[in-house]
Amino acid sequence: MSPIVITAKEMARIEKKSIDEGADPAAYMNEASANIAQVIDEYIQTNQLPKRVLMIIGVGNNGGDGFNSGEYLLDKGYEVLAWPLFPKEECSPLNQRHQEEFLAKGGRLVDHLIDDGVLVDAILGTGFHGETEGVIKEAIDQINASPLPTIAIDIPSGLNGNDGTVAPSTVRADLTIALGAYKWGYFLSHGYDMVGKLVKVEFGLDPRYMDGAEKQALCFEPEMAPTIPPRPKSAHKYSVGGVIACAGSLEMSGAAALSTRAALQMGVGICFHFAFDGIGVGLARMPVEVITKERPTMDDLVQAAKKAKALYIGPGIGREPATREMTLRVLKEIYLPCVIDADALSFLDQTPPPKGAILTPHEGELKQLLKIEEKVDKQTLLQQAQSYADRHQVVIVAKGGPTFVLKPNALPTLFPYGTPKMATAGSGDVLTGIIASLLAQGLDPFDAATLAVYTHAKAGERVNKKTILASDLIDFI
Repeated sequence: MSPIVITAKEMARIEKKSIDEGADPAAYMNEASANIAQVIDEYIQTNQLPKRVLMIIGVGNNGGDGFNSGEYLLDKGYEVLAWPLFPKEECSPLNQRHQEEFLAKGGRLVDHLIDDGVLVDAILGTGFHGETEGVIKEAIDQINASPLPTIAIDIPSGLNGNDGTVAPSTVRADLTIALGAYKWGYFLSHGYDMVGKLVKVEFGLDPRYMDGAEKQALCFEPEMAPTIPPRPKSAHKYSVGGVIACAGSLEMSGAAALSTRAALQMGVGICFHFAFDGIGVGLARMPVEVITKERPTMDDLVQAAKKAKALYIGPGIGREPATREMTLRVLKEIYLPCVIDADALSFLDQTPPPKGAILTPHEGELKQLLKIEEKVDKQTLLQQAQSYADRHQVVIVAKGGPTFVLKPNALPTLFPYGTPKMATAGSGDVLTGIIASLLAQGLDPFDAATLAVYTHAKAGERVNKKTILASDLIDFI
């Protein structure tokens, strides 16, 4: 399965091109619907829900997918109902055909929502843009008011698959089943708030059409994950990698504790921690395995660098002039693969980062780094960040929902994993420690960044609590 992300407009173009060259749209719908039904079945079985499904049907082929996947669910023993929002004669030919076949197999039509089971949004496809009105708006408002889980076919109705803009009434899905490719609009503006979890299925499109598509990004999938080099039996703490951690201050010692603990948990052999401003009583928070020194000299750092293979700098260090001076000296004089995070990012305002560095800004820090003061959309922000990565030959981890990893002269890689519960103080410090640990263990900057972002996100998904503390993430690395 291809991990590429394209606009809805580009998906329509390549699908039309394939049909013009002889592909059968009815066969496309049939294969898509079989796979949609399989995903719905798995979702219901996994969540132990009633085997009852309501398809909410629009006029186009998205509605045809709804009827057709309903046929497959009927074959699996489900009770399947359909709520067509428009008269049959107003619908597309494939929509009409599959309504007839759905009814012939025992499906039933209704004109309202159900009170148990699962709702399936088959109202508007990826070609939609603009406002949802009339019966469509009314149906969407009812769907969003229902406590039942909602699964969207290809895209939540009301979401623009090109730019992520949403109509005032847009389906808020629990799961979106992407057909053929992830759509760019899923990940921009408020689109990511609407799609829920994402699952991709194929519909029979020849891969050559996807290969020739204009791509916006790659969506990270588990099989893309790099591997940590194996440890020989003769391994020791220095051979498996040491990390220099420049983190924490008198007021923010927790950032140092979180990041160093994460680095150790990810497998680094030894961690040397330096607090430029001191951490005082915060020393008690530090993992006992960490070697800590407050207010170090440059010679202290140079000596530690002889035993380390990576460094990170920034979490909780503050922005005092002396800290700024020390940070810039470290970046200039310590020749190790490095991660630059948090406060240290603000010191790059007049000094370029070292070539090959990994920068880990959240959106506000990224705007500051790029000197953007006006309001810009996500796509523009990513484009400017990519230019920065190209110009300075660095990797940028643009943290958020979703996170994007940018490397020079390549498509962005995005990560639709994690949970909103991870939006908590210290979560980024944990990520920084994981990245640095992987750098020290021998991964190149891009591989270290991608494996770290994926690990961090999946750890968050595994924390089975209503609210998450950053320290909870470390236990699941």
